[in-house]
Amino acid sequence: MFGNARSLFNLNTSQLGKYTELQFTERESLLFPSGKRNFHIFYYLIAGPSPEHSAGARPNAVRADDAHQFEQLKVALKTVGLSKRHAVQACQVVAAILHLGNLKFTIDCSRDVNTTVVHNVNTLALIAESLGIQPSALENALSYKTKLVKKELCTVFLDSDGASDNRNDLAKTLYSLLFAWLNEHINQRLCRDDFDTFIGLFDLPGPQNMTGRSNSLDQFCINFANERLHHF
Repeated sequence: MFGNARSLFNLNTSQLGKYTELQFTERESLLFPSGKRNFHIFYYLIAGPSPEHSAGARPNAVRADDAHQFEQLKVALKTVGLSKRHAVQACQVVAAILHLGNLKFTIDCSRDVNTTVVHNVNTLALIAESLGIQPSALENALSYKTKLVKKELCTVFLDSDGASDNRNDLAKTLYSLLFAWLNEHINQRLCRDDFDTFIGLFDLPGPQNMTGRSNSLDQFCINFANERLHHF
């Protein structure tokens, strides 16, 4: 009321800069404030299928309109020409990523070398089926890591924490590949060659500076791209 005014084009335009502090108590996380969610598709998939096809408990972050958004998602995928088979496969990958987060690891001391194995094998089998691979192959990929040392490939036995990091990296990679594939498919369906000119709109996430922990490569890339864009 005191800082905004009416213009010729907008009934309520801001006439001031704004500085906001998000303040947290010791019980609240600085990285994931109360109410913050992950990517929408995870919640849509959990809320969308019928109860008999839904696996696991519904997290508190699932909202009442997520089931409706899942139906809208199916319509949107059909609109961009994604076949039913490809849509199902995309949902299978998302489901596999969700279940990956539930994998627990333990040390098997009965073998010659203490080896990390998956504790909840039923979840492992479910993920492997969604990805179309053997459970043993998935378990081995998570329990061991191959490194190049002086031009030789060496296999490293991971502990439970290392296997968990491997699991998280796999989930990120799967989501990244799925996201890139969807974008490529949509671009191929919507782009045309017979145009005269175009307007390009480029929208980046704002500059980021993590509080509570060091900035990662993600923050560096986003900030560097923002600086280059402003310079241009």
